[in-house]
Amino acid sequence: MTYLLAIDQGTTSTRSILFDAALKPVATAQQEFPQHYPAPGWVEHDPDDLWRSVLETARAVMLKAGIVAADIAEVSAVYAVGGAQAVGAMAYGTATIERVDKVCGPGNLFVTL
Repeated sequence: MTYLLAIDQGTTSTRSILFDAALKPVATAQQEFPQHYPAPGWVEHDPDDLWRSVLETARAVMLKAGIVAADIAEVSAVYAVGGAQAVGAMAYGTATIERVDKVCGPGNLFVTL
């Protein structure tokens, strides 16, 4: 079986969600990262913290699902829309776009969790 790994890097945390070929969520992991406030109204993030949180959450979902990286067909970035119940996929690979179109209908890049 092949999987899609979706990575959502928000303002305060990174979340990885592993989907199966039918776009059903298989495993999730979330990790917060430090916020740095160099001036009033500003927020900055250390790129190493961001990268580490991506690696650790991706590894965590693979471990939960009992798979290895070779089982992942594509990796996509995602963004939250309409609250925590929906995720819109920003699909960069044509295989992901074709798979989402097949399951959700053409042009519908949203999956309800």
